[in-house]
Amino acid sequence: MTMNVWHYMSGNVNLSNSSMQHGNTFMPKIRVVGVALNSILAFVVVVELMATQLSANKFNQKAINGDEPFDYYYDHHQAMEEKKREDFAVVEPNNELRAVERVDRLSKTVTEFQERLRERVSYFLGYPANHNCDHYLALSTLLQFNINNVGDPFKESDQGTTFKGAIDDLDLVIQTLEDCGFSPDQYYIHCDAAISGFVVPFVKQAPEFTFEKPIGSVSISGHKFLGCPMPCGVLLTRKRYIDMLSRSIEYIATVDTTIAGSRNGHSPIFLWYVLNIKGRKGLEEDVEKCLINARYLRDRLKKAGISSMLNDMSITVVFERPPDSEFIRHWQLQCLGNMAHVVVMPHVTLEMLDCFLYDLVQKRNIWYGKLQPRCLAEDIGICNCACPIHA
Repeated sequence: MTMNVWHYMSGNVNLSNSSMQHGNTFMPKIRVVGVALNSILAFVVVVELMATQLSANKFNQKAINGDEPFDYYYDHHQAMEEKKREDFAVVEPNNELRAVERVDRLSKTVTEFQERLRERVSYFLGYPANHNCDHYLALSTLLQFNINNVGDPFKESDQGTTFKGAIDDLDLVIQTLEDCGFSPDQYYIHCDAAISGFVVPFVKQAPEFTFEKPIGSVSISGHKFLGCPMPCGVLLTRKRYIDMLSRSIEYIATVDTTIAGSRNGHSPIFLWYVLNIKGRKGLEEDVEKCLINARYLRDRLKKAGISSMLNDMSITVVFERPPDSEFIRHWQLQCLGNMAHVVVMPHVTLEMLDCFLYDLVQKRNIWYGKLQPRCLAEDIGICNCACPIHA
């Protein structure tokens, strides 16, 4: 996962004490970590990219004119303010007409930015990057496919369990630490919301993950639920931690707040674009569809006598591992021990699930014959196990 650290916050992480409104442009406060990507992420990432470009242009123009270069930080702040316009905000459409207008607005913005980039290439001298990139246009059709390795490097340290799609009880974790005598300055909690960061905010009665609680950071992926065609994500953390990493890099005229240094400049544009296309309503619809389809798969598996489980607020359905590597490869299943799982993403339809279920049920008759599948009670609980002992 590629994660950038954004630090548009005052004190801890709040951008404001209440939602900021500007016409139909919504900018909800960032304090609710799980909801951070509903709109503010798109605003932050694309403004960072485009405003930095604008700021650098102004800085360079002053140098060209022979003027004294003014303070970069002030210039950067001014550029950020100038870009807090509707062009780079996430606008929630009120109806179908507004949706059409939104696409037109996005196309216009992207075209203008593209023209600006093309202009700047003519003056690109000081940075070690080759701008002869036209030949890559032949690969643009591949962007319609998600061909990433979407594995997680932190298997057992995330907000829940990656494989089973569980969501940890943050309040219980904090209470346990307090009961054991630990103060907030003696521990650090990172919430890995790679997938759930786009699911939990749209689930009723979901727990609130907020920086008002003693957490240090939260990460959300853009290439998973959103389906961005390159690995990307966002790490939100407290300003004091960013200050520890920040350092001014004179020769690139910026303050580097990242660990990796160079990072993909296309990622924020893709995130900004998909959030504008979807809007909050679109994301809510995707989440509702995925939750319904996940419950459908779980219920059909149980009806077929197959051990399976689905955690609350999850789109990951866990079931018995098929004893056939070709079947696993064909359906591109992930497996762990005696378990396999299906992650019901927005592209997964009921038709796909029905085909999978039919194939699975037919193959199980061949695999097991008179034999019985393994007991999964220890893996997914007695109530979810369909073996002869616990059925």
